[in-house]
Amino acid sequence: KMAAEHALVHYASGTVYSFIPKNGCSTMRLTLAIENACIASPDEFAWIHPNNATFRASLQELVTANYTFAILRCPFRRLASAFLDKIVGRRGDFWQLHRHFGDQPNPDFLTFRQFVDLIAPEQVLALNIHWRPQTDFLVYQTYDDLFCIERFNEVAPRLKEKSGLTLIDARPYTK
Repeated sequence: KMAAEHALVHYASGTVYSFIPKNGCSTMRLTLAIENACIASPDEFAWIHPNNATFRASLQELVTANYTFAILRCPFRRLASAFLDKIVGRRGDFWQLHRHFGDQPNPDFLTFRQFVDLIAPEQVLALNIHWRPQTDFLVYQTYDDLFCIERFNEVAPRLKEKSGLTLIDARPYTK
């Protein structure tokens, strides 16, 4: 169920993208928002954050997808990205973890190693989508393409070829 809730569709091509947080997902959500005609330009980038579920694939779209892909990331780099963005940045995800552990740990002294130790138990690991295992987001046993975020330059030409999607890099908008 959770994986299906993170499967997004490009309507014109019937492409299904498995949305995995911290794996180029802002770029993909911005691309889909423009390609699915919900926003007109990257300047409307902020729209994607409250609208994650807008392009959620139906069961029919999942079953009849013309092209399927996901973007994976080295798990250690993904954890480091989550730590820097959500924990060091003290975003809501940090406070969720903080509350879970009875208003601990002290954010001023939490190291990356302590963070990894905190989330290691399976029930804690599954608490947050930003450090939840990537495999939990995969809907299909087999995908047409599994991309590696570390080789993101390979994604745009392949998406254009297979689905007609024009990739829009969200990094200038996410800072």
